[in-house]
Amino acid sequence: MKEFRLNKDKLKQPSDEDIAKYKDFASVAHGYQRMTKRTGKRLYQDPKFFIFIFLILLILLLVYLDSQSEGEESNGTPPQVEQES
Repeated sequence: MKEFRLNKDKLKQPSDEDIAKYKDFASVAHGYQRMTKRTGKRLYQDPKFFIFIFLILLILLLVYLDSQSEGEESNGTPPQVEQES
């Protein structure tokens, strides 16, 4: 096995302010929990998100139907009407 040596002379020692900042475990733990905490509701259970998705789908449907009607008009043929016998 190779021998590894740690060059301690070049390591930067933290200042007393940095050490004091991390001595308060409560604030460090609170920061960690706040960073990793999930949101209150999942996206599929949030009513605002549901309405947003519904509106997006509605707009896409209207754009699709409009493009279909423009395609029929550009052919120059009127839409065919079925005759009842």
